[in-house]
Amino acid sequence: MKTVQRVLIALAILGPVLALVAFLAVVNRPHPDDAAVKALRAAKVKVQRKSRTPLLEVILDSSVFETGAAWVIMCHDNKTIDEEMMGQIASLSELEHCSFGRCTLKKGTLQHLPRMQSLRYLWLGSTNFTDRDVRFIANLNRLRSLDVSHTNVSDAAIPELANLEQLQVIYLKGSMISVEGKQRLRALRPDVYIHE
Repeated sequence: MKTVQRVLIALAILGPVLALVAFLAVVNRPHPDDAAVKALRAAKVKVQRKSRTPLLEVILDSSVFETGAAWVIMCHDNKTIDEEMMGQIASLSELEHCSFGRCTLKKGTLQHLPRMQSLRYLWLGSTNFTDRDVRFIANLNRLRSLDVSHTNVSDAAIPELANLEQLQVIYLKGSMISVEGKQRLRALRPDVYIHE
């Protein structure tokens, strides 16, 4: 009888300890995004990661366990995005939100955009994005929101912008798209809200 009691006591003590060890092993296991996230954060890029334990995060009201896939990138305010940094960003396979507002995009960086197939929201406002760069976003089939405000995007980009199948909102204020170009876009895509 004492042996059974000892086993039960041992299980009562070890059970929660083993559960905690298993939990920490799941939370802290390496993720394919780790190296890119570390490099981006070192470059002062804001990165948000998904939680591997979302329920616990809600219960604790904490983001301590954000060790999963990176899903939001925010590069703002006069950063220069070079090809190496954009390559790291493009390597994030579950990236959904990407903001380059008021950044300079160096030559060759935009060729990485087609790799970002999970993107839903892309902010390129107040960058050096142009008509010739629109081809790099033409196959982003999940893109829902696009900001090309205060860029040199013009009427020439309307056909490619209209072909973004999942697009729901586009920000055009301050772009080079004319009133006629906006009317043409509305005619081609009446389902897209054009923010002027």
